[in-house]
Amino acid sequence: MQREVIKSLVQLESWCKDFAYMSPLSLDTEATDLNWYKLQPEGFSLCDGKRTCYISWKPSYSKTLSSLINSCSELIMHNASFDLKVLQKMKVDYLSIPNIFDTMIGAWILNENKERGLKDLAKRILNIPDSDILTYEEAIKYGSNSETFYNYAMNDSIWAYQLYEVEKPLIEKQGMDYLFYEIEMPFQKVIAEMSINGFLVDKEKAFKMRDFVAELLVEKKKQLCESANIPFTTQTLIDGSYEVIPTINFNSTPQMVNVIEELGLKITEMTKPSKRFPKGQKSVGKETIRRLSGQHKFIDLYDEYTSLEKLYTSYLLTVENFIDEDDRIRCDLNAAGTVTGRLSASNPNLENLPNPLKTSLPVNYRDIFIAPKGKTLIVCDYSGQELRGLAEVSQDPALIEAFKNDKDIHLSVTNSCLQLGIPDEALYTSHPDNKKYKTQFKQERDKLKNGVVFPLIYGKTAYGMAKDMNISEDLAQEWIDGFLNLYPKVRDSIDLCASFLKRSGYVKNKNGRRRRLNKTIPKSYRQGFNFLIQGLAADEMKLACSSCQKLKFFYPEWELKLLLPVHDEIVMEINDTYTNEAIPIIKNRMENCMELCVPEVVDIKFSKSYGDIK
Repeated sequence: MQREVIKSLVQLESWCKDFAYMSPLSLDTEATDLNWYKLQPEGFSLCDGKRTCYISWKPSYSKTLSSLINSCSELIMHNASFDLKVLQKMKVDYLSIPNIFDTMIGAWILNENKERGLKDLAKRILNIPDSDILTYEEAIKYGSNSETFYNYAMNDSIWAYQLYEVEKPLIEKQGMDYLFYEIEMPFQKVIAEMSINGFLVDKEKAFKMRDFVAELLVEKKKQLCESANIPFTTQTLIDGSYEVIPTINFNSTPQMVNVIEELGLKITEMTKPSKRFPKGQKSVGKETIRRLSGQHKFIDLYDEYTSLEKLYTSYLLTVENFIDEDDRIRCDLNAAGTVTGRLSASNPNLENLPNPLKTSLPVNYRDIFIAPKGKTLIVCDYSGQELRGLAEVSQDPALIEAFKNDKDIHLSVTNSCLQLGIPDEALYTSHPDNKKYKTQFKQERDKLKNGVVFPLIYGKTAYGMAKDMNISEDLAQEWIDGFLNLYPKVRDSIDLCASFLKRSGYVKNKNGRRRRLNKTIPKSYRQGFNFLIQGLAADEMKLACSSCQKLKFFYPEWELKLLLPVHDEIVMEINDTYTNEAIPIIKNRMENCMELCVPEVVDIKFSKSYGDIK
């Protein structure tokens, strides 16, 4: 392939002049950092299948590069969401790029179980020898103006182009066109925007919360020791605070097992051994603590302590390391980080922020995230998304009817399983007695909702449910049967999914997304059915984000910013003036981004602080 190092605008314009209009073009960028706020563009490489070039970046190249990108049929990139961020720093409007092809995402949807790094794919798919493959760290040692670095950069664009030629026909052959072009590719622009925008943090509140929780952890540790008669010493620190030093390590499973058993409580052996917990070993994980809850003060304190410690170590302790100079946190968003299609996040994992409604933590970590002056946070939450996905997957008439007529599914299941005698008409939210029964049987409803309905979707068996709820396996199975008798097509869809997996070695959802599983492993069948629902929810979230992002073109005055997906909700930022105008439009977009057999419902709330939105 013809290689060229371009060092002037004239040379770049000459190279572009010979580019065949509306042909594929691959691009790879080089930058000084992964974080958008900190990174500076170093250069970029291009490949049209016959020629490749490397260009050290100069601001004067922006217009020519923009014109070239908008003249190609598809802009090929590997990990497009990163390259799009760099292009934005190069003053190239990534939102206006009509068609992109991300070879990392292509490799991911073609096989979610294999590596999808460019170098891995070059070796495995393109048969590039190890000797020809360098990492960025290896290449930059020679200097960014060296021949080694130039060739390293050009190789990346060449390999991306060659992977495109392999992946494009495979995506079409496997019927993944809609998934790839209509769901995944537009969503890469969303990831880029979220990585650029970040989430504004109230630093003073964050640091106060960190110090408060640190002090609380010391007090909890002292209470733990006292409740189980564990000897401890105290040590005064330089700042005048003190630390509690127990004679045991609360993070040591064997030591904790000994403490709990000395209190007269029983811990059963792990029934499903793993690398972490070999056969015969006992665990003090969530299931054990949940089962022992209320049996001794130490257990309840330990549960509070571990939740608080996780919040402190995972989020608060290192929070200042992640705040950029503009007081925003920009976490790393991984477009291909899961096997179900969902987005994953790290450094820090803001996508999995503790939900104040589902924890008993004394602080709400979400309080530190705020809207800037003149802006409002909008939080758009899909209501019952997984159960609606179950209706779509199973096509159960009773489940469909329940959603279309606002029947309380969880109360219906509780009524059936526990034989509460609630009249059928009172199970509809429109009935005047519905609220009364919902309040009267709240505890039972929550137990069946969280102990049977959702675990069944996640693929749990009667044994697992029995263990979680501390009931007999026979009773758990009776409750499962009660749910499936109400909605018999769910049972049929579970069986159909298992048959398809056994025959094909994979399952696929309505959008063509596949999950490849080992059909000789029993748990694969539970994972396969769960994927049908999780994968559908992932696709819907991506379509919703992309649809909302397009509103920026129609309503620029809103100054709309997509910030983050958290579980089944999307967090956005908008100009105060247009909040009320925007909400019904955003709601309509999200509820109608995917055609389902049941109506979607999106609840939208807004505030100046993320923590105020419940």
